[in-house]
Amino acid sequence: MQRTEFTWRVMIVIVLLAEAARICFAAKVFLLTFAALLLALLLDFLARRLSALSGFSRRWSFTCVLLALVVIVGGAAWISVPRVADQVSQFVRFTPQAFQQVTDYLQEREWGQTLLQYFPKMLGSVDLAAILSIAVRNAIAGAVGFPFRHGDGLGRDAVFEGGAATS
Repeated sequence: MQRTEFTWRVMIVIVLLAEAARICFAAKVFLLTFAALLLALLLDFLARRLSALSGFSRRWSFTCVLLALVVIVGGAAWISVPRVADQVSQFVRFTPQAFQQVTDYLQEREWGQTLLQYFPKMLGSVDLAAILSIAVRNAIAGAVGFPFRHGDGLGRDAVFEGGAATS
């Protein structure tokens, strides 16, 4: 095989890998675009059906469909937010008791005592409050269906430590 032929093959492989990486990083954009198209098709279908049944113009039908959708989503939020808030307050209220129960359980065992001996060192190296806040935020986001992620674009959450975000 000649040197120029090998160089061309290497260049083609590099270009294909770069294109594959670009497509992988653009997957979120593709998924959001697909979801937007599905939503647009659903809204158009509902507006056409309402227009055919009621005799409204298509614009008024589309406005009515959007208004109904906003009312439904707002009503669902109105119903679910108090329950989520109660669950979060229960979590905050019972976490110290659960932590104490785990500590008592560990103190009863030899291996648990060893673990508790190194536990303060582990806590000192980890920003536990930031990890708990991200976990609670993502749990609420999963329940509501909206991602409250502040990430680096690669699917990793940023942990805030001392005013600066680190991955």
